[in-house]
Amino acid sequence: MNKLNHIHDQIIEIVAQHLGISSEEIHDDATLDSLGMDSSDRVEVIMRIEQELDVEISDARADTLCSVSELVAYVDSLKNV
Repeated sequence: MNKLNHIHDQIIEIVAQHLGISSEEIHDDATLDSLGMDSSDRVEVIMRIEQELDVEISDARADTLCSVSELVAYVDSLKNV
């Protein structure tokens, strides 16, 4: 498994666990809003992503990440620095 797939799978799993749904229900183009996440859900998910993937996402940047694919791409960019 390459690094991007690993990041993708971890983020999908974090979101799924937080929402109490199956990871198969989450598609890359799904927006966090369409998944039913409110602002407190987003904060908790971002914090868990930071913790589990050892990255730091600023609050200002977190506010601009609206979809699963954007989260994956941004975390991948942080891991490639």
